[in-house]
Amino acid sequence: MLSYLRPHSTVSPQATVARGGKVGDMKFVMAGLGLAALVSASPLLAQPASRFTLSATGSFVDITKTTAVDEAAGVDIKFRNGCGARLAGTFYVTPELGVEAGASYQRVTGSLRVQGTDAIDLGSLEMIPLSLVVQYHLMRGRTVDPWVGAGGSYTIFKNLSSADLDTAGLGTIEVKDRAAFLVNAGVDVRLTPNIGFLVDGRYTFLRPTSRGASGADQELTLDPLEIAAGFRIGF
Repeated sequence: MLSYLRPHSTVSPQATVARGGKVGDMKFVMAGLGLAALVSASPLLAQPASRFTLSATGSFVDITKTTAVDEAAGVDIKFRNGCGARLAGTFYVTPELGVEAGASYQRVTGSLRVQGTDAIDLGSLEMIPLSLVVQYHLMRGRTVDPWVGAGGSYTIFKNLSSADLDTAGLGTIEVKDRAAFLVNAGVDVRLTPNIGFLVDGRYTFLRPTSRGASGADQELTLDPLEIAAGFRIGF
């Protein structure tokens, strides 16, 4: 009468052993998967980093400021965005602290404007910045390595010349070489133990002096922002 309270089946010792075997197999599989995940993730862990690296980049150059010549008359000098390239070497004095020495070539075009309209073509402004930057790497030796830095540059300028300048009687405009302070930030993505892809941005507080046929000096407010991308190799 109380038969519904009785178990309708019993678990045999063989089934218990089989179930225990399945649990053991599952633990083994989970342990194997965990080990495989750890091995596959190993590139994200810290790896020995090169003491010296070389990098080559191409860059976009944005001249962020406009030079006011005669504010009352609305006369100014505007340089448009250009391009460039840089070759640099970095020596690491500690695993996180590096000193970068580099040389760049940058080229932008400019014009003298009146009330925002181009009046005189100034030709191309060619610049060769020689820079020395101290960089602190936040995740040195890992797959993704961001950094911040600061330093200085000495920029060599080619003089401005154009047919419009000659026609206006201004002739060649001398642009004097100038030292400047810069700030820097970037990120390096490791592709192989010795090769990486990098993106680098730097803002230079650059305001050289120019002089035309009149002999009067005119400060050029440039303050270029350079965004560069390229590759680096470690040694």
